[in-house]
Amino acid sequence: MSSASISGAAQMDEHQEPLRIMLLGKCGAGKSSSGNTLLNKQVFTADMTLARVTPYCEKEEGLVEDTPIAVIDTPGFFETDSNKKEIVREILKCVKLLEPGPHVFVFVVKLGRMTQEDQATMSLIEAKFGPRVWDYTIVLFTHGDCLGGKSINDAITKSDDNLRNFIRKCSGGFHVFNNKNPEDQTQVTTFMEKIQTLIALNGGAHYETALYPKEEQEIREKQDSILAEKNEEITRKEENLKEHYKDEELKVEIRKLWRREEELSRRTAENQMSKRLNFTRLLRVLLVLMLVALLIGWALQAPVPVLLPITLIWILMAVKVFPSTKGKIQQHLKRQWSTPEPLRIMLLGKCGAGKSSSGNTLLNKQVFTADMTLARVTPYCEKEEGWVEDTPIAVIDTPGFFETDSNMKETVREILKCVKLLEPGPHVFVFVVKLGRMTQEDQATMSLIEAKFGPRVWDYTIVLFTHGDCLGGKSINEAITKSDENLRSFIRKCSGGFHVFNNKNPEDQAQVTTFMEKIQTLIALNGGAHYETALYPKEEQEIREKQDSILAEKNEEITRKEKNLKDLHKDEELKVEIRKLWRREEELSRRIAENKMSMRSNFTRLLKVLLFMALVALLVWALEAPEPQPSQSDFDRFHQRVHPLKEQYSNVYERR
Repeated sequence: MSSASISGAAQMDEHQEPLRIMLLGKCGAGKSSSGNTLLNKQVFTADMTLARVTPYCEKEEGLVEDTPIAVIDTPGFFETDSNKKEIVREILKCVKLLEPGPHVFVFVVKLGRMTQEDQATMSLIEAKFGPRVWDYTIVLFTHGDCLGGKSINDAITKSDDNLRNFIRKCSGGFHVFNNKNPEDQTQVTTFMEKIQTLIALNGGAHYETALYPKEEQEIREKQDSILAEKNEEITRKEENLKEHYKDEELKVEIRKLWRREEELSRRTAENQMSKRLNFTRLLRVLLVLMLVALLIGWALQAPVPVLLPITLIWILMAVKVFPSTKGKIQQHLKRQWSTPEPLRIMLLGKCGAGKSSSGNTLLNKQVFTADMTLARVTPYCEKEEGWVEDTPIAVIDTPGFFETDSNMKETVREILKCVKLLEPGPHVFVFVVKLGRMTQEDQATMSLIEAKFGPRVWDYTIVLFTHGDCLGGKSINEAITKSDENLRSFIRKCSGGFHVFNNKNPEDQAQVTTFMEKIQTLIALNGGAHYETALYPKEEQEIREKQDSILAEKNEEITRKEKNLKDLHKDEELKVEIRKLWRREEELSRRIAENKMSMRSNFTRLLKVLLFMALVALLVWALEAPEPQPSQSDFDRFHQRVHPLKEQYSNVYERR
């Protein structure tokens, strides 16, 4: 071992800080297998038959002789079944795993020539980690068993220039692993010596935030800041997990917790940076346009008072010529100055289907009352908000159709009336149904929903099966395959397809993540639009428009009542009272709108009946009235008029 490596190792022993080694490379290069060989234990999943083995960053620790190490396995770049941007985010976001930063990047590549995909991976790594990344990198070749008795040096000698140039770029040089023979720990010892030499070459330092590209630096600093602000909240969540889990299971749950928090903080930081960058670009474009306009005005020797209108006209012309510019400006301003709009999700279904439990699972908190022993759990519409990863959502729970102790008409009114909860309209309807065959009651519920919401409702609907614990080891696809034709036909009718929840295991947030992906796909399918008033049946459209009008007229009165409530109540009690106030106002405005519509409808029907009766009476009178007989005086008058004409035509005929 060189003196540099010895001093580096001594430094590590002194501080007892593990060497943080990050494995990078394309999918299938052998990163996970190399991590197992390095740690001399099977900790990372490695399977050549799978397209995607490592979906997110994983860290495992161990000892190589007396040196503690922490190996970070990462998802493969350019996986065929994964979004490249998501993979890069997954690798860059793992602050907790990497803090304060890796000592070494290990670029894992199969033994052989440098492929175009390998070169693209190198370019992507440099773009995301910065050009200094190669100062901290060592190349690790896998499939050393394919050398066929030759040394790795022989193979490198006969390799192509691209590969050799890349190795020269990496300060750590290269090494080779035979992962089919992990018992050969001499290959690991030699590799660790090279790593120690590389660390010494970098002064014992790790790869820190200042070495990343400027944009990534700012994102990471913002991410660190967000995690620091949420430190107490995360610590509290960790304590809660410690009460429910032990040993290895606890470690797994804490990893999941940090993975979620890192993902959320990373996305928040990226969104904030994106807004700032977009705003900067927008300002630059506007400044360039203004400068061009001023130069034109100066060239034309226009007076100063004229230059300002010229500048404005130039900008308007640019917007006119490039219509996308206007849209981009509007979109940017909307994103810049407005908070993210939550996805409004409305749960529908019959009583006891599991709507409230599904809402709780979706929000990952107990907010809706769910009790299988009660006949009526949700008497009126309720809305609760939350987040699924970085997506804000608003879930509206509704009373069940066909409750035995509830008037059907009142249930329908309760669901339709909640303008305040739904405004401007739900993005998605979730039809909740128990796992099993489609009952007659389910079919009646479907018919009622279509009658009240309109036939387009199914374009915005996804079917959610509950009681996923009853699948008995089968997949939901197998259950649907063996279901009756009515159920499959209904699912085909719904543009969002289907999903299944096991509400007895709400901690399994993977089922929620997958469900949200399907919801996002459905929203995209509908152009990002929500279900608006124009899609309801005509009668319901008019009622809703009238209800909106009544609430708008009473806005000042309602605001005054809200202020009075704020004087009397605080915090959660205030929220409850305001909900009650709006529930009363919505109920009243809905009934007034329905009554006015009913009166107008009844008046229209009455007019139609009266007109019909008048028409019938007129026909009867026409049929029964006696036919008038001509009198003698009528004949005399007729003869007096006709006789001169007769004589005139007779004379004309005789002359001919």
